[in-house]
Amino acid sequence: MKKLKFRFLVCLLFYGVYAFADRRPNNLEKSTIIENAFHQQNFLIGEYLNFSNPDRWIYSGLSLLDKNIYFSSYPQLSREYFNYSYISDKFILKNTLSQHAVVNKISGLMKAYDGNYNDALPYFLSGLNDFTFLKDSDEIVILSQNLSKLYFLKNDFETSMSHIKRSEQYFRKANKKVNLTDILLWKTQIYLSLGKLKEAELLILNRILLMQHDKNQEQQCYYILGKIYLQNKQYTQAKWFFIQADELARKLNNTEKRVQALLFLAKVKNAIKDYSLAEKDLFLVKKLLLNIQSSYKLDLYLESAQTYSYLAIENKVSENRHKFDLFKKLFLP
Repeated sequence: MKKLKFRFLVCLLFYGVYAFADRRPNNLEKSTIIENAFHQQNFLIGEYLNFSNPDRWIYSGLSLLDKNIYFSSYPQLSREYFNYSYISDKFILKNTLSQHAVVNKISGLMKAYDGNYNDALPYFLSGLNDFTFLKDSDEIVILSQNLSKLYFLKNDFETSMSHIKRSEQYFRKANKKVNLTDILLWKTQIYLSLGKLKEAELLILNRILLMQHDKNQEQQCYYILGKIYLQNKQYTQAKWFFIQADELARKLNNTEKRVQALLFLAKVKNAIKDYSLAEKDLFLVKKLLLNIQSSYKLDLYLESAQTYSYLAIENKVSENRHKFDLFKKLFLP
């Protein structure tokens, strides 16, 4: 945090280091995410189910050590923050608003990492107000990005967009803890959900791909462009971009990204009645997911059933629908 990278007093360490391990949302919120995952136009089922794992998308801006210290001492911090002094390498800070901002952020992170997304919202919003008053651009960028994703999960895409725009706005003044390309890539996903396909397309073509970006971000650009053109029924363009996304994911040795691209590539080929070629893409996905308990198998079985229905191979249709129903039960609470 800008001028707020606190270290708790040494005595707090005796409360023990928090086990920052695998945490999942509670059943209520996880069930909502799972239910929404089966009704998405812009996401694969497995892709959307990633939101059920907060460690994959909630961003703290803290090092692992700082995270452990804050979280292990959270009960004392939340109850008595008015009485605490915090220490950094350069100064001791006793400003109540600064302490309040940190308490709100840590409280929001605790709730979000435990899967209590609705409970995290008021803490993040209060922390955002505090950090805005303190003019801490780094924290504004981080909290706005998290808020954008939380509102996205509530299907409040307009509010989600307003927060990601705020994150983008304050990025210019920040110390660049968050990557601007990642902010803009998330913005394209919101545009897709708002049905603003042209805005998403132009953001990638006229801005993101012209900025400094790494190969993983470039792969995501191709993948999202494929989604845009598929929705627009521009199948030639969609096919080309999904092929590029798959090829780049292969070079990056990223199995998940390959699976995503190939599943959408099969959707395109089914749309243009290249059913046998779609079957080959799905066979490759099956090989990639062999011996892996992946939620993308839901997409594999669903698209395979669709493909075999086009090919009029009824026993394969029944087999894949049965596998889908059985596998789906593993994700239901």
